[in-house]
Amino acid sequence: MATAKDAVAKHNDAISKHLENVAAAAQDYKSVSTSNASLASIKASSQLVIEIRGPMNSVWEHYEHAVHTGSLRALLEMGVFDALPLDGTSMKAQKLAEKLHVDPILLIRLMRPATLIGPFKETAPEEYAQTPHSLIYQTLALRSLLRLMVDKCGASLFGMGQFFKKNGWKNPTIWNIDIYPFAEILSKEESDDNTILIVDIGGGLGHAAAKINSRIKNVPGRVILQDQWIVIDAITTPIPGVECMKYDFSTPQTIKGTLQPRPVTMAFPLCRVESDEKCIQILRNIASAMECRSRLLIAEIIIPPSGADLEACWMDVTMMACTFTPNCEATFLTPN
Repeated sequence: MATAKDAVAKHNDAISKHLENVAAAAQDYKSVSTSNASLASIKASSQLVIEIRGPMNSVWEHYEHAVHTGSLRALLEMGVFDALPLDGTSMKAQKLAEKLHVDPILLIRLMRPATLIGPFKETAPEEYAQTPHSLIYQTLALRSLLRLMVDKCGASLFGMGQFFKKNGWKNPTIWNIDIYPFAEILSKEESDDNTILIVDIGGGLGHAAAKINSRIKNVPGRVILQDQWIVIDAITTPIPGVECMKYDFSTPQTIKGTLQPRPVTMAFPLCRVESDEKCIQILRNIASAMECRSRLLIAEIIIPPSGADLEACWMDVTMMACTFTPNCEATFLTPN
């Protein structure tokens, strides 16, 4: 029978092994600095933390993250991200509370998890300052993302257990641009400044469209970003080289018949946003604007049978909370 001393020794050996894995992953990242190396470093570091915490503390970790995220969401609404000086100068809790017209005790209680884990730092007792991890929220799109994750997706995620129990535990039914050689393909076609090269449908705030445009900057032509009006209106700064257009992809493609000359490559993040029937109709709307040289790209995260990374996992569960079908390989390979 194993003794407490044996258990401690086994635990220490496991920690040492994980430390070696972290060091090896960090060295790989230092050498190549790729996204895969970064993910490997994160995975190795996470496994080390799990081992150090042990089974009991790992259970409490779920609640710790929930408290931290809830506090951060409240601080965003309170205005702390804007009230603290952006130059890193610290501010006392009492002065910050007066500036925000809030209860200082409430502010201090919410700032505890937000300084222990981040993104803020406590420079002295009840005195706070910004860090690079808090300043990133000066990007309005990321503030909106936090609100979406907590206010919309959060309620669905935490309510999944009761929802699926009530509904008989049934599965709900209803990209990386570098994998496609945009410049190589489009440079082979004749084009001028009026040629529409890319129509990014449902492209959000234009991050993918901007990245694609940077890849094809030597190819004459236009890059168009399409999304619903509420999304396009949220783009407050012009995106260099990208034209923004309000469009609902459940309606006929608005640029149909205007693409002269063309090829047109359409990038479309389908993401299983609707039922199969609805997706088919969306694709028909796109197809009606295409011609023989057009190409349709469906940007998706496809989950492998095993070894999925963390991003793929949280994306899949979020999609499930929104009643989308799973983005696994079998879903796309199995005919209806």
